[in-house]
Amino acid sequence: MENIYKTIRIKAKMKQDEFANYLGTTIGTINRWENNKTEPTKMALLQLARFCEDKNLSIFNEVVDSYDKADVLFHGSKSGIVGDIEPNSRSACDFGKGFYMGEKILQPLTLISGFDNPIFYYVKINYDGLKVLDLKLDLDWALLIAFSRGFMEEYKGSKLYEKYANRLNGYDLVRGYIADDKIFTSLTRFFNKSITDVALINCLLAMDLGKQTVAITEKACNQIKIIDKRKINEFEKIVIEDEYERLKYQSKIITDSTLLKYRREGKYFDEIMEEDKL
Repeated sequence: MENIYKTIRIKAKMKQDEFANYLGTTIGTINRWENNKTEPTKMALLQLARFCEDKNLSIFNEVVDSYDKADVLFHGSKSGIVGDIEPNSRSACDFGKGFYMGEKILQPLTLISGFDNPIFYYVKINYDGLKVLDLKLDLDWALLIAFSRGFMEEYKGSKLYEKYANRLNGYDLVRGYIADDKIFTSLTRFFNKSITDVALINCLLAMDLGKQTVAITEKACNQIKIIDKRKINEFEKIVIEDEYERLKYQSKIITDSTLLKYRREGKYFDEIMEEDKL
């Protein structure tokens, strides 16, 4: 991929001297950036981000492409992995405690871009001897997330509660669709009995956020290898956050129209849970 700073200059249709003058630096500095001899300072990165805003340059795809690697999964850490890889995320995540890896670049990037020293990891898994639960985007997936995030507690003791309390027993890895905060509002509305299961699933299908793989046992974590890692700089943070805000707005439009279309189909969360008692 072409150097990102050169890409910005070319998109702005500027020569190196014009670019240097605009940013208050020298042609030599621009040349070193573009030939990967040095990286811009934090102040220069912020200037570059503002420059892109002023010139209305969309370079998100170029930033994300710079993170792309074949045949790997992606993990974001707010300050870096210390010691061995472990299944030690917060318990109230999509599938409970685990080590979460995305199949798409954007999701782990957006999770960590707001922190001071985020690090982005490239990992591979040796699947030999590991038992994998591959979840479809359906009610089973939604109810597992409902259990993991604590929405089933009032139904503790029911057959359905016990099913999902033991749903991951015997598995080392879970592969399922991502439920990030762009769709978590819809999930919460389902759990709070204001939209149906059919409306929820169609909403999630419309979003197509991709899958995540979660190592939930020490055995699985021991078979994960870090291939590479890189820090996210200030310029990239701004670009990623701007794109994420745009996608959140876009997802709201998609969600509202989809929920409206399917609002009369399917069952509500409390109806599903009450049926379990019959």
